[in-house]
Amino acid sequence: MSARVWWRVDNGRRSVIRHAALLGLLVASLAAPALAVETIDEDLMYDIDDLHAALKQQLARQDAARTGAAATKLQALLAQVEAFYARDPATKDAVGFARKAQALSAQLGSSSAAGDWPAAATAYQALSASCKSCHSRYNP
Repeated sequence: MSARVWWRVDNGRRSVIRHAALLGLLVASLAAPALAVETIDEDLMYDIDDLHAALKQQLARQDAARTGAAATKLQALLAQVEAFYARDPATKDAVGFARKAQALSAQLGSSSAAGDWPAAATAYQALSASCKSCHSRYNP
């Protein structure tokens, strides 16, 4: 077998290997988005956690203005959580937790605005319980 014929055979094998590798990369790149597990934005959850901690302090101080403002912000962030989980039917309980937390945030804000601090504290405790329930299921 001449060197030239050997090169063609060897080149053919390389070509097949190269094409198979490229095909494998193409399949992997197309399948990756389908296999990727999307997670909720960590910054969003940290913002919610910060507001939750601020609400605890504001309730202790009985600061109606800041409690109401924080409750309103929290309600808006929880709406984003609801929207994230609403995309997947398998996470409908998370949607329920988010909706409940939004309602409790609204209740907390209205109770503090009315100066009903025991009701605001009760809403805060229920809000905390709702957060814990969701996190026990969805937080890694």
